[in-house]
Amino acid sequence: MAALLLAGLTLMTGVPWVTMMDWIGRATLWVLDMAGWLALTPLRWMMGSTSGARRQRAVDADREDDELDSGETMNSPNPVAESVTETAVQRTERSLAARWMEQSRETLMGWVDVVAEKSRAWQRRRRLGTDIGDLLDAAVAPPGDANDPSKLTIKPAALQSPVASAERGSIAGEGRHSARIEPMFNLPSEAVVQPPEETIGDRSVSDLTLVPVLPTHSSSANASLLPLTASCEEQDEIVPPPQPVSRNRSKEAVADVPATPVTPAEPVSLTQSRTVAPVTTTARRVAPPRPSIPVALPPLELLDSPPLRTTGYGSDLLDEMSHRLESLFKSFGIAVQVVAVEPGPIITRFEIEPAPGIKVNQISNLVKDLARGLSVTSVRVVEIIPGKSVIGLEIPNRKREIVHLRETLESLAYAQSTAPLTLALGKDIGGNPVVANLNKMPHLLVAGTTGSGKSVAINAMLLSLLYKSPPRDVRLILVDPKALELSMYEDIPHLLMPVVADMKEAVNALRWCVAEMERRYRLMAALKVRNIAGFNRKVLDALDAGEGLADPFWNPDNAGIPGEITVLQPLPFIVVVIDELADMMMIVGKQVEELIARLAQKARAAGIHLILATQRPSVDVITGLIKANIPTRIAFQVSSRVDSRTILDQMGAEQLLGHGDMLYLPPGAGLPQRVHGAFVDDHEVNRVVEYLRQTGAPDYLDEVLAEPQG
Repeated sequence: MAALLLAGLTLMTGVPWVTMMDWIGRATLWVLDMAGWLALTPLRWMMGSTSGARRQRAVDADREDDELDSGETMNSPNPVAESVTETAVQRTERSLAARWMEQSRETLMGWVDVVAEKSRAWQRRRRLGTDIGDLLDAAVAPPGDANDPSKLTIKPAALQSPVASAERGSIAGEGRHSARIEPMFNLPSEAVVQPPEETIGDRSVSDLTLVPVLPTHSSSANASLLPLTASCEEQDEIVPPPQPVSRNRSKEAVADVPATPVTPAEPVSLTQSRTVAPVTTTARRVAPPRPSIPVALPPLELLDSPPLRTTGYGSDLLDEMSHRLESLFKSFGIAVQVVAVEPGPIITRFEIEPAPGIKVNQISNLVKDLARGLSVTSVRVVEIIPGKSVIGLEIPNRKREIVHLRETLESLAYAQSTAPLTLALGKDIGGNPVVANLNKMPHLLVAGTTGSGKSVAINAMLLSLLYKSPPRDVRLILVDPKALELSMYEDIPHLLMPVVADMKEAVNALRWCVAEMERRYRLMAALKVRNIAGFNRKVLDALDAGEGLADPFWNPDNAGIPGEITVLQPLPFIVVVIDELADMMMIVGKQVEELIARLAQKARAAGIHLILATQRPSVDVITGLIKANIPTRIAFQVSSRVDSRTILDQMGAEQLLGHGDMLYLPPGAGLPQRVHGAFVDDHEVNRVVEYLRQTGAPDYLDEVLAEPQG
């Protein structure tokens, strides 16, 4: 209701609601002051008259007591004198009571006087604050009179009043609602006393391609920086930087500097162009970008050629198995029809269409009976096939084929992929190559028992990265607690540090990754890009144009060559591979979980990705915090349904065949995809690693494994 009334008054009067609220507050305070004064004035007058009468009665009583005392000493005792004495005693008691009442009244009046004095002091402070607010309002000239000092109304007495400086703190603390303090603009130089302090030019940065320098003093009011190029041919001589100017100079030195008269500035429009006077600057040479040495990618001839592919089942055998499958279901009282058969390198999927009224769980409960009737090790039921209304039965082939890594790398899907983090996983049940992009995952969780093909899959992923990207695009951090699986990659140029086998050093590496992630975020914010791809694109465009971007966080104390500013270079992707997460969780525990969670949440835009592998998929290793931040998972054969639920949040991994048979859960998908992992032998890995060692030496960073300071 009050808001509607206030809005109506604002519309009727045209006065802003802030000003109206200020008026209402001032009127309310004035009414309260008047009410307090009217209430205290009669009480003070009544108390004053009553105290005068009581003082007169007390004096008369004391005089009568003195006369009675003198009469008692002169006359002899008699009954009349005794009665008079008793009356005197009673009067004395009344006199003492009157004195006590008088003292109480004086104490009460003292309190009343203190309250009244504080009220008068508060009124003085409020009026003083109001006067200062009116003075500051008057000091702000309209835009048209900003350059006319004669039209400004300034009260020098109020500005130089000691009361204003003494009461300013109390006004800010107690009367902040009654006084409005506003900044003063366009005051004449006579009204403002400025300390004798040296003015240092504005340190402005025009663009990231320009080198920030400290300008020298100039007579021009508007100083700017001259554009500098990133090339060092035009600036062969390194000019030393100017000495820093100290602000704590002596008064004699300040007095020697001639004072510059202060003139009111002309209003400048933001749309019109203005000419900036040149100013003498000190240039620093920008360090030229380091020439990138092209590194030849390893040839595919280093890998073994795949043998000729042979199908697991012939067409006649597939027809026979289809009729046998229908007969088995009919013997169990379930009518189905095989509508399609899809043979693969490891398994063959039969697509069956159940009769109306048949539930899926009726077929799922017959898995072991179907495996016994078909004379196979296991049968996996695919309840939902996307895009089809059939149920899939996956039956292993009698003769299993090996999916080699070379045929996956030679596929069209891998060759046409331009992503530097392309992973070759293997083939699906139809024999089609499965290729994934780690940048879109953006992190991967791999789990499976011993002998399920987990370590071979890690080697296949690493080789697919090495075949796709040179060291300038992808750098690796390998953590191998067993010191056996990943130690063969030692001394390749892609490594940021040696292969880590100590878990404490692994924690330091993860901590460095978090710090590097934060540093990259600051760089991307300075260049106003959203991810590492935009950062690299902007840096490469500047390098192609011959104008390198200077590092916005360049520190001269940490510079390699005095006077040179580092030019930004494209940032490589960083892939962190942890072969056994369970060992790290057992040794360091909660700290690793927090670091992995931070990287999984934010590291994608910074170009840092995780590949975590474990052979013990329990809830104390794959915690809920890790699962929530790593949606892409690969499950190899596990021992129980509980482990399958821990990895995939659903069953099915316990029915896999092992030796590279996996369930791949892509990002954003609810149903896993069955993939046969690519196989790569140890001698193939050694050949590729030896080739990479011959192409270049590793460039290790010592700070990756350094202990945190403090």
